Amino acid sequence: MDLRASCLDGQRDEVEALLATLASPTPQTAATLPDAVAALPHPEACRHVVDVAPPASAEAARVTTLRARLAEAKALLATGQLGAAHEHARALLRENEQLSYDPLRAAIFHFAAAVAHERAELVSAREHALAGLHAAERADDRPAVVQAWLQLATLAAARGAPARALEACGHAEAVLTRLPGAVLISAQHHNLRGIALTALGRYDEAEVALTR
Repeated sequence: MDLRASCLDGQRDEVEALLATLASPTPQTAATLPDAVAALPHPEACRHVVDVAPPASAEAARVTTLRARLAEAKALLATGQLGAAHEHARALLRENEQLSYDPLRAAIFHFAAAVAHERAELVSAREHALAGLHAAERADDRPAVVQAWLQLATLAAARGAPARALEACGHAEAVLTRLPGAVLISAQHHNLRGIALTALGRYDEAEVALTR
């Protein structure tokens, strides 16, 4: 399996799922279109997947199916259909219990954490984000590890814990040093770090982070 091609196929699934969700737009979904499009993954995210092992042949078909379902669920969340996204997250988490392929397990936990965050269920969101981090680390999926730490930073900031957010940003930065060329995720890291530093009153450092 060509992992980079598989990653790009997954991104195509997300675009197609979003288009399908918007095929019969409502005022609510139409209003979310700019943010939903902006949230689509960038091909840059597939740059480092060659370092991640492919799924076992016995699980490959299931991984493909679940990735497509995850893409559909992401489209629901991106278009503001939180109730439906929550139901999909619950179903995917049940599937995750029987799944051994950690890169996809990490992606499902990341999504479940995002849904829980939108529902203001910050404890559950953090639990899912930590589970995603551990799955990404087992897979040595470095982009997913960074995303997990940045998600934990976001959740810490939402809980009013900027010091914890800054600590999570530090863990993300340590992994980013091994991801040359990861421009977009680096920008996300600098933004979150700047927000945490601002909340801590470290304004000069914040300005540096936010203008990098």
